[in-house]
Amino acid sequence: MDGMMISVAGYNDKLWDLLKLILEGMRDFEFDEDRYKVNLREISLRYENQVHSEPFKHANGVTNFLKFDLQWRSQDKLDAIEHVSLDLLRRFVDDIFRQLYVQMLVLGNYSENEALDISEKVMKYCSSGRLSEPEYVVPRCLLHPVGVYSLQVDPQSEKNVNSAVQRTIFTSNTDSPYYKAMVDLISNIVSEPLFDQLRTKEQLGYIVSSGAFIANGAPPSLYILVQSEVNPAYVDLRISSFLRAYSPIIRSLSQAEFDHHVNSLIVRRLQNPKCINEESSRFWVQIHSKFYDFEWREVEVSILKSLTLNDLFAFWDRYFLPHPNSKASHLVVSVHSSFVRKPTTLELQKYPQSIIALQGCLAKEGLSSELCSLKSLNALILDIASHLDLVKLLPSTIDDAIPYLISWCTPLYDSNPDQLDALKSKLVSNTGPTNYLRTALYMALEEYSYINHGYDHDHDIPSNKPNGISDSSPSLSTPASLKPTIPTESSNTGVSKYKDPKQFEDTIKAARGLTKTPSGSWVFTDAVKYKNTSVISSGPFSFHPLIPKY
Repeated sequence: MDGMMISVAGYNDKLWDLLKLILEGMRDFEFDEDRYKVNLREISLRYENQVHSEPFKHANGVTNFLKFDLQWRSQDKLDAIEHVSLDLLRRFVDDIFRQLYVQMLVLGNYSENEALDISEKVMKYCSSGRLSEPEYVVPRCLLHPVGVYSLQVDPQSEKNVNSAVQRTIFTSNTDSPYYKAMVDLISNIVSEPLFDQLRTKEQLGYIVSSGAFIANGAPPSLYILVQSEVNPAYVDLRISSFLRAYSPIIRSLSQAEFDHHVNSLIVRRLQNPKCINEESSRFWVQIHSKFYDFEWREVEVSILKSLTLNDLFAFWDRYFLPHPNSKASHLVVSVHSSFVRKPTTLELQKYPQSIIALQGCLAKEGLSSELCSLKSLNALILDIASHLDLVKLLPSTIDDAIPYLISWCTPLYDSNPDQLDALKSKLVSNTGPTNYLRTALYMALEEYSYINHGYDHDHDIPSNKPNGISDSSPSLSTPASLKPTIPTESSNTGVSKYKDPKQFEDTIKAARGLTKTPSGSWVFTDAVKYKNTSVISSGPFSFHPLIPKY
């Protein structure tokens, strides 16, 4: 939060008296040292509890930290509170009332003159000057580049067995009402099927949610959040698989189904506020953001009424269908449980995500990372690929691959044959979506095919081919993304250019702390460095001409 908010509600003839008491109390506050210590301890405990909160809350908090520039993590506040003292607090109160920038909403049984009178009284009782417009710090949003960017977060609790993954899909760096309407519509369409697939059918975890994030100045986005005992690499791949698998379902929507989703969203947008608190919240969001877009609901409804099925298909393919030509920006925050091994940066650079997911699923079957290393699992997939045709996977391919996995696991269970028999039975008898190990093996074969053959199995189209999957590529000793580029001087214009702009772009990303994976996505572990080197949006602007009345 970038300021202090005071909200009073009740009978209008008494509200100013209440607000006056609050303002006078803040301005002339007398600090008691004992109460200061008690409150400081309470706030410290609150921040500590937030640091060790549920993984899904932590994933959401980190995502918000990477969406807004004026956003702080609980750990940041906990670190800062160590430097707070009673003397600093007294000076802070004195300084904060010297100059103020006040935004005010007076709603209810008040006349226009009464509302203006209250605003003048507020400035008088605060005994402060006005903060000039350039001095007011406005909230801005981070603009993430096109591609997939994944943050790997360390465990926050030693006892919580759950991990969490939140994937946010930003459609564009524009604040277009059309984009907002389309993201709202797609969120309305996919929310129930996504919950049914990931929560009910695959049983990834109790907490599975999704929704649209529509805010002034922020790129419209769709978020998908899953908390699960399964490793984050597997969960994130299942989210991507859902988006790919849902594409033909989107394209098979009938006009009647499309109209149903559009009309349900229109009804929701045109719904009148149920109470004065809800009405004031609608106004305050626009005032605080300084966009003053009070008619955005009516604008979105007019756009929704004009949409067609072809508009939906084109928007989905452009932003939500995972493929190399996608124009979306994906931000993935993976919070690891202390019971799940977090891969190192070098492992993320060398091995495909599906290999890491497969290792995590085998760990749940009692095989530690020492027994089933990523290198040996990578060799297993290469061995299967040498015997089976993985250019185009078929549903029966997984049945042909399972004997290779069982043969590979047999010596690892040498001292525990009963556990090996249980694994065999599990792989063969349970062919449903809740068999994580079977699904992880199929995803590893699928990613091998994509990386080495550039084939999109969900849509029968060739894709751009990323880095290979073999142990020799990419090299651990000299990552391709870290090789320097050589600038050349143009003899005609005198402007420095580079032989390979794409390579130079990768070099910049590496300098920001990003590591390229075999599938072409980027991972990082330093959220602060990523945030500080990101582009931010412009300041707020109004969609309507603002003409001061007074």
